[in-house]
Amino acid sequence: MRGSRYARDLWHTRGVIGIYPLLLIWAAVLIRRTKERRRAGWFGFAAWCLAGALFTFSLLTGFSIGLFLLPLVVAALYLAVRSAPDFRAALGFVAGIGVILLILASINHFSIGWLISGVALGAAAFASFVGAER
Repeated sequence: MRGSRYARDLWHTRGVIGIYPLLLIWAAVLIRRTKERRRAGWFGFAAWCLAGALFTFSLLTGFSIGLFLLPLVVAALYLAVRSAPDFRAALGFVAGIGVILLILASINHFSIGWLISGVALGAAAFASFVGAER
């Protein structure tokens, strides 16, 4: 009896974690289906940055408050896609991940693992966006 309960709980956990990649696929499909192509600029980059930060924070907090943030993540992704349906602006998503990693580094007394990852992701996304906008 105990084994079946463990298997059910494990399946439930994997099912909930599987929502996050599906959200990214959904956002990519929405971008791809958008007929109107326009340059989003810095506003679009910021919208995607917010979506990336919320997504990452929700994923890292997991089953504590992450599931409660999931509707905000969906809304942020939808608004980012609607306001900036451009893969160049979607680089802001990576910058949002970097922002959350930098916040984690500051909470953990600037732990080198979080710090290097946050700076690398943020700088790479920013530099790529600036290069793509030229």
